[in-house]
Amino acid sequence: MCLSEYVALALGFGSLYNHSFTPNARYECLAPDGIEFRITQKGPQVNTQRIERLVAPGLVAVGAVFDAETRVFATPLQRFVFPLTPGASWRQSLANFNQSIGQEDPLQRSTTVGGWAPVTTPAGTFDALLMRIFMQLDLNNPFRWPMQCNYLFAWSPAVGATVREERYATYRERGDMNSSIEFRAQNTVLELTSFRRGAG
Repeated sequence: MCLSEYVALALGFGSLYNHSFTPNARYECLAPDGIEFRITQKGPQVNTQRIERLVAPGLVAVGAVFDAETRVFATPLQRFVFPLTPGASWRQSLANFNQSIGQEDPLQRSTTVGGWAPVTTPAGTFDALLMRIFMQLDLNNPFRWPMQCNYLFAWSPAVGATVREERYATYRERGDMNSSIEFRAQNTVLELTSFRRGAG
């Protein structure tokens, strides 16, 4: 059971709550100390289940950064730095093993915390901190230049989670003919549609 406020921060995006995103996502506490979670996503074009493990609030040992992949980080990913403060920023170069593709898949990630803004979702309007995340993936792909990810997250302390995520990513093929053509790999908006407070 997830019984403490610490656990809410540990997951970083919703441990004292069950969330329904678009597509639906459910976060289920597995470990008694609240550091391991099963995340299930179901929707018209998604049906996945994975485990996330955290070593501290916002500090990810096993988890995803792009979609629903499972990455094991050599040094934990700093998803959030609590308390989140406008103007704060952090950057990481992360070695990790991507279990979804069965190989090492290093990445670079930088996060900047912006200001407060009201964010309206199907679950209601929330005061949220906006966070801009830039990320490079597929650094060792012999056929593509690194994927460029540009994300905007809205994190609400009232929910203890992101209530809206805008995710956009592109890549270019290696080679003279296609190197100037940008392919879209991701163009997604995730919104909180409902949540309920868990026990504790």
